[in-house]
This record gives sequence, structure tokens and C-alpha cells, in this order.
Amino acid sequence: MVKSNLKIIACILILGCAYLWNTDSPLLWGDEAGTAIFGKNILKTGVSFGFDGRNLLVFDNCASVSTSLLSKKIPWGQDYIAALSIFLFGRSTTTVRILFALIGIAAFFPLHAVLKKRSGFPGLITMLVLLSPQTLLFQRNARYYSMVLLFFAILLWLYDRGFKSEKQRFFLLSVCAALFFHTHQLAAFCTMGSFVLFCLIRDRKSFKIYFTAAIAGGLCWLVFYLSLEGIHGKGVMIINLLFKAPSQWFSLFISGLTAGILDLDHVGTLPLIAWGIALIIFSLIPEDRRESGAVFNDPLNQIIAINLLFQIMVNAAVLGFESNYRYALLRYMPHLTATGIIPLFLFIERLIQDAEIGKRLKSGIIPIAFFLLIISNSFSFSYWFEPLPERPFRFSWLPAVYGEIIRKETDGMEKLIDILLKEKSDPEDVIYVEPVYLNEVLIFYVGDNYLIFPDVIKGSECEKAIIKTVGEKSFSRFLKKPKWMIMFFDSLKEVPPEYEELKLPFFRYLPDGSRPELTRHCFVDKSEKNMGYISLYRRLD
Repeated sequence: MVKSNLKIIACILILGCAYLWNTDSPLLWGDEAGTAIFGKNILKTGVSFGFDGRNLLVFDNCASVSTSLLSKKIPWGQDYIAALSIFLFGRSTTTVRILFALIGIAAFFPLHAVLKKRSGFPGLITMLVLLSPQTLLFQRNARYYSMVLLFFAILLWLYDRGFKSEKQRFFLLSVCAALFFHTHQLAAFCTMGSFVLFCLIRDRKSFKIYFTAAIAGGLCWLVFYLSLEGIHGKGVMIINLLFKAPSQWFSLFISGLTAGILDLDHVGTLPLIAWGIALIIFSLIPEDRRESGAVFNDPLNQIIAINLLFQIMVNAAVLGFESNYRYALLRYMPHLTATGIIPLFLFIERLIQDAEIGKRLKSGIIPIAFFLLIISNSFSFSYWFEPLPERPFRFSWLPAVYGEIIRKETDGMEKLIDILLKEKSDPEDVIYVEPVYLNEVLIFYVGDNYLIFPDVIKGSECEKAIIKTVGEKSFSRFLKKPKWMIMFFDSLKEVPPEYEELKLPFFRYLPDGSRPELTRHCFVDKSEKNMGYISLYRRLD
């Protein structure tokens, strides 16, 4: 018992170092900054309000807020965690991320408890899952990612644990489902739907409880969501095409489905070559020794597999993919990018246990096999064939991901923020930035010193909602001639009169290149020439 507890303590310490080391780098990217600002506003108003008294959070012409400028697209759970983190630790890059990282560390306990019954290496598997490169990037972000993983891990543990009291089981499931839905509705829908589907197929006794808990949790969120009146505008959901243009929808659905599978392979969650090798070895084992086949009947593995398939299909059917490069929406499934490899770990362990070799040799080979899966991308189909465009690829993600954390690489954003803060400015000075998805970043870091020109179309319903909520006088402050115009990569053909130009080197391929998806994350490499420039145009007064 003492030895087991010491191992767990060691695991938590390692996770703590990985999740909390240098969390001030890189700076918050757009989505994180938005979460932090909503969190800061909660401390003022008690709600996720898109106006902090100075600046507006109305990205994409109010696509994410209601007519009263309350956050609508993503539930408020993450905003309250950000608010609590700011309240406890202060307002900075590091302090906003602390609570999210701690929540990620907490996922160790339910995952370890579930794996303890199934593996001789529960601590190792849990550690590798939580320290895998893609999971690490998600867990260090001030977003819902770590919360979703924790709730999923708790749901797995609740199913695995068993309860004498069905009322207690229902209560805990309902609370967990409600919290899950108020963290990320799509991930919660797919997860609870997967449990319901599994119970319908394998565990009819539990079906009623899981179905009722899922409905209760979903309704808890839906009532809240419907209370917020949305602003009509362009939508990103391809599901609208299902009846208008079914052939177009089906084409987008297939592309999204393909992207989901291949991107999970790309980030190491679903290494297709590794699965192929394992299944071939399994088929060669004599039938009387195929004990490893029991892995496929394990409820844990079946729930994870159903959830993976369900989430990929729903993402593809409802949202399709992102950008012309067909990126899957991995950030909507961080719980599965982490746990999706667990069935493969358990399958490989049982395959090696089936082998006719010595016990000591088995206990040495199994950890090596696990490490190889995490360390090397050579077991991923995408590494060899690059089936989708614009995905960075490496033999291993580990050196790049951990190296960036240890070295605290700067990309140019830090210098930009430093220049803006050191400039003598009037609080009414306006900054205009392109691309507009950097607005939230500037609001978080320099919003007390400047007004950031909002992403609003003139005369739109969004503009009308803003004026109605904050007043025409308050909104008119943004319409003044900018003190600064900032452009990433693209610069103006000519420097406007009354302005001077400054250029800063930028070391990522994209302005939001610090985002956590490995398919889209741009690693800083200062041994190479900078990727481009940030063009700053300062008005000469």
C-alpha cells in the first residue's frame, strides 16, 4: 500500500511539473484570452458578459454572444473556472491557466482507478496518456479541455465502480452530466449518448438510469441556452445543408469523417499502423491462446470506441471540418484525444501476456511498447503518407512539445505587447488589428490602455445589439482614427499619411500558431529565418 501510494505521489509530482512549468509561455491565444476576459467580467458582473466597461468580445460579428452580449456559443463553465483562477491567483498568463492545469492533474485519479482493474501498469498507462504531446498542449490551456477530460474520466469511473444505491448512482450521474453539458455541450451530448448506446447494447439494466441522467443534464443546459436570444448571422454548421443540398452535405460529411480519423492518427490517438500490426499479430495467435481478445469485450474499451466513433461522426455531420485544409475539430474532443489510445495499450499488453516468453521479459517488453507508441510517430499512417495537406509532421512530437515548454520560446507577440504597453497612450486610443481573431489577445494584455476595434459589420444586427446594450456614446469611441494599426504577415502597400511603420519578426506560420491542436500548432524555431513580420503603423500626433 505504501509503495503504491508513493508511486501515485510521484506521478502527481511529474504531472504537476509538466502541466505547471512555464505556463506563462506562450501568451494566451485568442480562445484562451476570450475565456480569461469572460472570467474577469464574471468577477465584476457575475455573468459571462461580452463588455468589460471598455472593450467588446463580439468575435465574428457577435457569432458567440446573445443579443444582450452574454456568452452563448460555449457554456459558461470554463469562464467560472477562469474567474476563480483570477480571483485566487491574480490576472496574468500563468494565473489564468493554473486552475485548468490542476483540473487536468485531477483526471489522474479516476483514470488510474479504472485502469487498476485492467492492467499491470495502471500508473504508467495513466501517466503516458496524460503526458502525451497532444494531451499536454490541451491540458496547459485556459479552456474547457481539461474539464471535459476530468468529467469523462469520472463517468468511466462511475460506470466501473458499481453502486448499491441506484438513487445515489443516478444523482451522481445527473450532476456529472449537467456539469459536462455546462462545459461543452457537443462533447457532453456525444459522451452521454455513447453511454446510453452502450447500455442499450450491453447493459439494459443501466439503460434507464443513463438515459434519464443524460436527459436531465442536457435539459439543464438547454433551458439555459434557450434563455439567451441569439443574433442572426452566418452559421458554420453544415447540418443546415442536409435538406437543402443533401449531396453537398454528404460530401462535406465524408470529408469531415476522413479528417477526424486521419487527424486522430496524426496526433497519435489512433495510430492506424500500430492497430494494424496488433490485429495481424492477434490473428496469428492460435485460437486456444487468444486471451487478448477479451479486451474487445471490456466495457471500458467499448465505451471509448463508441464515443470516438460517435464524436467523429457528429462532428463531421454537424460541423464538417475547418478551413480549406480540412482540419478536424480536435478541440471539441480533448477527452478522446487523451483516452482514445487506452484500448490499444490494453490490447498490446494482453498480446504480450499471451506470448510464450518469460514473465520478466514480458514485464520489460510491455513498458517499452507503451513508450514507443507515445514517443514515435512511425506507427501513424499520416507520418508516412501525409494524406491531408498542411499538417506539420515529425518523427516524434515529444522533443518539439516539451522543448518549447522548457525553452520558453517567444514568437514575437511578447515584443508587440511590450511596445504597446510602453507607449504613452490615452485610454481612448484605438487599436485596429488584422486578423480580427487577435482582438481578444490584445484586450486581455493591453485593453486597460487601449480600445480594440471590435469585429462588427456596420449596420448589422450585431452593431444594433451592441448599441442597445452599451449605448451609442460608448460604442462611438471605437470609431475614431486608430492610434495603431497592426497587421500580421500582410502589410499595407503604402504607409498612410500621419503614420510611421515598424516591423517585428514573427516566428510562427500563423498568427494563432500557438493554439493547442498538433495539426495546427506552429513550433517556434529561431534557428531558421522568421516566418514573416508583424507590421505596426503608429499614428504620429
